[in-house]
Amino acid sequence: MKKRLLILILVLFIAPLFACSNEVAREGVIFAFDTNIEIKIRANRDLVNKYYEDVCDIFFHYDALCDNYSNRDINNVYTINNSEGFIEVDKDLIDVINAALKAKEETSGHFDPLVGSIALVYKDIIHGLRDYPDSDEINLMKDELRNSKIVIDGNKVKIEGNAMLDLGGIAKGYALSLVKEYLLENNIHYYLINAGSSSIAMGEKNGGYFAVGLMYSSGAIYIKNGDMGCASVSNQQTFIGEKRIHHIINPLKCEPAEEFFAVYLIGRDSKMIDAYATAFMSMTLDEIESICLKNDIEYIIYDNDMKAYSSTEDSYYEFG
Repeated sequence: MKKRLLILILVLFIAPLFACSNEVAREGVIFAFDTNIEIKIRANRDLVNKYYEDVCDIFFHYDALCDNYSNRDINNVYTINNSEGFIEVDKDLIDVINAALKAKEETSGHFDPLVGSIALVYKDIIHGLRDYPDSDEINLMKDELRNSKIVIDGNKVKIEGNAMLDLGGIAKGYALSLVKEYLLENNIHYYLINAGSSSIAMGEKNGGYFAVGLMYSSGAIYIKNGDMGCASVSNQQTFIGEKRIHHIINPLKCEPAEEFFAVYLIGRDSKMIDAYATAFMSMTLDEIESICLKNDIEYIIYDNDMKAYSSTEDSYYEFG
């Protein structure tokens, strides 16, 4: 009897090891959305390469669709910006544009996908190619933005007015959300996708949490089955006197956002978190708290004096 019991215990102990041994990790780095994207997944050894390549294809697909600098031989954002009438595009691009318009509505215009030409002005300033716009030019940019709109008719889209479409504030997060959906549909729960540090999706690390260090803190936070988005002025910036010039635009003022230095958001919907992080850089803390409460999002925010504001004192975040 004891011998049988011992054999049974050994079988129960060894069986999970054999089950786990059928899974292997695959990791690598690809370049999309003008940044390095780190991919790490663990799945069935016979399928892990397929899953990895499919994840890469999702990023490459949306990178090409949302590119506003080259047409990539397809009808994409660049094509829309350089056409006068309707352009038929992939439905996937229509879906990203609609998500951007939803973000604009939910943030009362603090996220606006038509800031493309305005963003280029400040990027030129950062690179020393022009002077800061005077009040007349800023008012002209405001009028241009206010009098422009995106028109969608089925799979056709056009810009009415002189503004330019720029989906940079949502495209990575949108692609990341589809990557996460794909992985979960295939029962993959061990994944870590770092899309240039501004959009990160984390599953379960051996059933537990992933540790994430914050750039402006010596501590770490722990995330399981959640997404993190970050917007910060530190990546692309310069100074004119004491005025900080950077790439995150307040669409209502048509100038660089000034409210905060960095915004970290943790939740479950990476596409909206990406857009919210951009918008929150020019919103008040009360406005941010209202949106976060409605959407089950936690925040850690640093003001320009590096004072931190957080929705919770807890360091553990789980959304699965």
